[in-house]
Amino acid sequence: MVLGEAGVDPKIEEFERRGLESTLGVIVRVRLAMVVVLIMFCGWLAYADPEWWRRLLLLALMLTLVGLDIGTRQRFMRRGFEPMAVRVNLAMMATMQAISVFATGGLVSPILPLMVPASFASSLLIGPGRLRQVVLGVQLSAIALFVVLHFTNALPSLVPVPLRGAREPVSVAMVVLGASMAVLITIFGVMGRHLRATATDHLGRLAATQNAVLSTHRQRLDELTTLCAEIAHELKNPLASVKGLSQLMARGGCSDNAKTADRLAVLQREVTRMQSILDEFLNFSRPLTPLNRTEIDVVALCRELIALHEAMAAERGVHLRIEVQPGGRLYGDERKIGQVLINLLQNALEVAPSDTVVELSGRREGETILLGVRDHGPGLDPQLGARVFEPGVTSKRTGNGLGLTIARAIAEQHGGQLRLETPSDGGCRAVLTLPVGKPIQEAS
Repeated sequence: MVLGEAGVDPKIEEFERRGLESTLGVIVRVRLAMVVVLIMFCGWLAYADPEWWRRLLLLALMLTLVGLDIGTRQRFMRRGFEPMAVRVNLAMMATMQAISVFATGGLVSPILPLMVPASFASSLLIGPGRLRQVVLGVQLSAIALFVVLHFTNALPSLVPVPLRGAREPVSVAMVVLGASMAVLITIFGVMGRHLRATATDHLGRLAATQNAVLSTHRQRLDELTTLCAEIAHELKNPLASVKGLSQLMARGGCSDNAKTADRLAVLQREVTRMQSILDEFLNFSRPLTPLNRTEIDVVALCRELIALHEAMAAERGVHLRIEVQPGGRLYGDERKIGQVLINLLQNALEVAPSDTVVELSGRREGETILLGVRDHGPGLDPQLGARVFEPGVTSKRTGNGLGLTIARAIAEQHGGQLRLETPSDGGCRAVLTLPVGKPIQEAS
């Protein structure tokens, strides 16, 4: 996974950037409406309250809000979307909000409740870092300052004249109100931070899944590239034979019927071999088709495969034996699973010495079915090892090296696996492990 400068996956940064860019449009529209209402309220309060410091503060606040809004728009038009600029802008708005609450009455200000959603939005959109902590610290410090001013009456003119009631606010009530606001601001801040962390975690998992899929496709592409070279090499020799024989037949005419028949037989054999190579290549190169899952009777399937290979086994002098526990059933694509077992049986019959046994076994272990094909041939080539599942790798003189690759892909498509083992008494055992039940997404 490639990480950005801060150790974050660039995909996550791009998702966050798009989310902030989308949110910025909403914030600009909402803030514009709020700024208009706030300016009207502050203008009325400055007119109705005689305190000079409040008028100056409200005037400076209105000018700052207008300037901040105009500056944000111009910066966006000049430089486009900048995530850091959005975060700083949100932090400034939260700070300006705390100042506006102070200028309009502290804990009795009508705009005091807006500090709660501002805390949530700041924690959610600013993201982790000191800036988010600074914003929360400014809000809590402002609440603490309001409590102190109300409790000590250090600033008697804190509450504007139009907002004063018949009695002054009770100090104890102001302490309780301040504590409640501090708790709410903290809770909503934690909620915003948790929601941001959860979203980032999900984005990280999505990016990891996407990277895994891309890695699989890259691996598939590398395999196909290697395989193309193998196919070109495999087709080169039979094409040369076909070309040479066709030239001989063209020069010699049809006078010698025996030689002509022999040459035609060779041509037919070589063309058949090329067709087989191309068929294997097409089976491997095309994406795995969707599974047609049905309930499979394992015993019936194995008996059918044994009957299908009896002639091949008799021709080679090899005995077939089936040892499958009764009652075994699994949920999968019967045609594809049969294709895997056919490949394994044919491999075993090709290497099994005369008068030996090739065994097809099956048993259940927990929630899986284990299907095995055992022969008593020369066993795995130590030089190949785990590479036998790579495309183009084979120990056969005329093999294409695709059978086991396709078989493993089908096993993994079913949620299982295919492995080759070397028993202590020689030979080779291929074990196909498949889940018994339906996948969760299908069962639901």
